[in-house]
Amino acid sequence: MSIQNVTLPIAHDQGLRMDPQEARALGSLLADDYARADPFPHIVIDGILPDSVIDEIKANFPTEALKS
Repeated sequence: MSIQNVTLPIAHDQGLRMDPQEARALGSLLADDYARADPFPHIVIDGILPDSVIDEIKANFPTEALKS
């Protein structure tokens, strides 16, 4: 298994957006590793989200348990 360390080219200044050509190019770079993974096609990607996006998610994630 190959572990990739790539970050998606995501901008989050006005919502989340990603340039389609950059995303396609990144997908092309990872496609061979995905297809050849054993025992089935898969890939592990460390650092997939930019730190700024992770920080924003953590800041907006509910900290209290939801009551049912």
